[in-house]
Amino acid sequence: MFDVALLAQSGVEVILAAMATDMWTLARARVAGLFGRGDHAAEEATLAELDRARASGVPDGLRALVVARLRDEPELAVRFAAIVEEVAARIALPAATVVQRGRADRGGTVVQAGRDVITAPFSRGGAAPR
Repeated sequence: MFDVALLAQSGVEVILAAMATDMWTLARARVAGLFGRGDHAAEEATLAELDRARASGVPDGLRALVVARLRDEPELAVRFAAIVEEVAARIALPAATVVQRGRADRGGTVVQAGRDVITAPFSRGGAAPR
């Protein structure tokens, strides 16, 4: 069983992220098809709400639509979650690489936090003593 509010929240976040990518067309079509359930008018209404959310940048109406549909038809939750998972996987960006350099002179201390931290005294010339 899915927590409807949590699924709606995470789903809308993924849909919003897809709006700025090439995945928008696929996400838009899949969500509209799912919520339309073969009813052309319902599919068009979903497409209109998706387009409003994209144009305004305000997802409140979209979030309300997703929550309402998932509460009214709980069997849609599994399929909606699958769409969200697929879109999220396709829009995932590689992790950025961060390079940090620190230098301390005259007995100063440099503290860097992260995954790899090397602590060694450095001479004024920047080379580590051997």
